[in-house]
Amino acid sequence: MAHLVWSKKMKKSLILVAALTLAPLCFGYDRGEHSHGGRSEGHTEASEAQLVSATGYVRAIDAESKKLTIEHDPIPDLNWPSMTMRFAYENEGAIKGIKSGDRVKFNFVQQGRVSLLKTIEKAR
Repeated sequence: MAHLVWSKKMKKSLILVAALTLAPLCFGYDRGEHSHGGRSEGHTEASEAQLVSATGYVRAIDAESKKLTIEHDPIPDLNWPSMTMRFAYENEGAIKGIKSGDRVKFNFVQQGRVSLLKTIEKAR
């Protein structure tokens, strides 16, 4: 039976390969992505500033967290299917007159993992 002898150099090489292989998992390789029901769309700085238009139904309003839950239609500009997700807003005036159940059209920007509403109004 052959006996395998590991030199210090071989052990260090093996450790280095293992560390480089596992590093992306340990340090969040998905940085800058937004996950949507198993689909991830990478966002560059340029695409994060893009104003995106969409329509959907308001399903919940969380005034304390300043977030709306919207069941939106597909968003072709981002290659997103229809889904329900939360959108942040910056002030209460932005959602004045909007209530749960309303059909809305809205604009937002993607800032990392945050979808920030810029405008929202009832759809006709």
